[in-house]
Amino acid sequence: MTAIIVRHKSPFLQLRNKKSDVNEEAKQNLADKVNSGELLPVGYVDVANQKIHAGGGIWLLKRDYDFVKFRKSKRPEMFIKNIAVKIFSEETLKQCSVTGESSYAYKNSVKRPSLDMKKLNAVREISEYWMRFRKMSEHDIVQHSANVGRYIGQKIACLNRGPRKNLKRKNKQINNQAKKKSKEEISSEDETSPDDEKIMEHDRTLEHFSGDAKKIIQEDNKEPEKDDTDEFDDEIFNTIN
Repeated sequence: MTAIIVRHKSPFLQLRNKKSDVNEEAKQNLADKVNSGELLPVGYVDVANQKIHAGGGIWLLKRDYDFVKFRKSKRPEMFIKNIAVKIFSEETLKQCSVTGESSYAYKNSVKRPSLDMKKLNAVREISEYWMRFRKMSEHDIVQHSANVGRYIGQKIACLNRGPRKNLKRKNKQINNQAKKKSKEEISSEDETSPDDEKIMEHDRTLEHFSGDAKKIIQEDNKEPEKDDTDEFDDEIFNTIN
């Protein structure tokens, strides 16, 4: 009868092999982060490739960032919506949703895939970078950063509505603004300022003096009235002679 000898690896060898595997994985992850630029600060500019780091290893063309930064956006929500288009593209936004859930606002809405969380975080980080560039308060930065998902959801709804519905909505806003402006102008016309009252009083004074001047001129142009007593005296004088 032969005996079978089973040799087990010592716990020390198993731990050492596992540690080496973990080290290799950590080294690879670190190398990937370095290559992608994930460890670089948000806003770092790659001058050679003309790109700006949006965060999390997501890069954006510097000209696209500058276009949104200087031309398109004045308010934080507008910047977030426009920079999301540059990071995701319009087609991706149309086909996806922020959370991946179907919309409760529309009946029979189709469930769409969620947006890439890494890019979503990049939108948030580059938006915070822009808001700090604008010297906004930390309270406002935190508030707008918490609403990034809602702002992008509004942008997705706007893109899916189409240009005709957006145009009707914009025209309605313009008409409401025009009505509001006309009401303000009418109310401002009703209220007379002290300067306006002085001008009106000056005009009334000029009218008064001009009326008096007209009367004086008319009196000067009148022919002198004949005196009846003078004519009677002349007749008596002629008869006597």
